[in-house]
Amino acid sequence: MSTGGQPGHPYPERILDDYDRIYAGLGDVDGVIGLVGELTGGPARVLDVGTGTGRLALALAGVGHQVTALDTSAPMLTRLAERAGDLPVTVLEADFRNFTVGTPFDAITLSMNTFFMAHSHDDKIRLLDRLRQHLEPGGHVVLDCTDPATFLADASPHTYALPLGPDSFVTVTNIVDRPAQRLTVCYQISDVDGVRTFPEVSVWSTPAELDLLARCSGLRTVARYGGYEREEYTEHSRQVITVLAASDAVEVAR
Repeated sequence: MSTGGQPGHPYPERILDDYDRIYAGLGDVDGVIGLVGELTGGPARVLDVGTGTGRLALALAGVGHQVTALDTSAPMLTRLAERAGDLPVTVLEADFRNFTVGTPFDAITLSMNTFFMAHSHDDKIRLLDRLRQHLEPGGHVVLDCTDPATFLADASPHTYALPLGPDSFVTVTNIVDRPAQRLTVCYQISDVDGVRTFPEVSVWSTPAELDLLARCSGLRTVARYGGYEREEYTEHSRQVITVLAASDAVEVAR
C-alpha cells in the first residue's frame, strides 16, 4: 500500500528499505494475480494505484500484463523502475484523486487499504470517479481493504511487534479514532543502524459506505469476497475484496 503515505505527503526516501521489509511478507500477490486474470481472461492493461515500490505491479507484469504503476512518491517509483528491467511497466507520479492516462484499463487494482488513504468522502468519490473514467468497457476495479471491525477489535492504542530479519524488528502501534473512522499506524523499526519511525493515517469505509460511494461515482459493486480464495464475505471476515464495474448511468449525491 502506498500513495506516498497519503496524497500530498509522500513517503521520504529514508524509509524505502523499511517499507520493503514490512510489506515483503504479505501473501496477497498470488491472489491478486489470480483475480485479475479471472476478470480479464488473459494479458491485459492494468493500473496499479498506490503501487509503492512495485510489489504487485512487478508481479502482474511478470505474468504478461501491461502495467501502469501510479504513486505520489518519486523515490518509490524510482526504485520500482530500477527493478522493472524489461518488464512491461510504466511508472506514473500522480495524485490518485486527479490523474490522466491516455488509454483505458481492463483492470485497476488498489491493494492493502490504499482506498482508505483518501480521507474524506469527497476525496473517495473523486478517486472512484477518476478510476471509472479510466476503465475500458467491461473493465473492473479491485479494492482490497481490511474489514473495519478488525480495527475495533482491540483496545486503542494497540501495539505488537514483528520480526523483519535476524537482527531487526518492527513495532506497530494502531491508534483508532472511532467517531472519525480514522486509523493512525505508527511504525518503529529497530535494527543495528538504530531506530526509525514513520506514520500512516487512513480513514476507513464500511462495505455499505463503499457501495454508496461507488454509486455516487458511476460504479457498482459486482462481487464481494472475504479473501482471495473467493470465500464468502461474512461477519467474521477480516478482509473485504470488492470488485466494481461501471454503472449504466451515473448517480450523483453531493
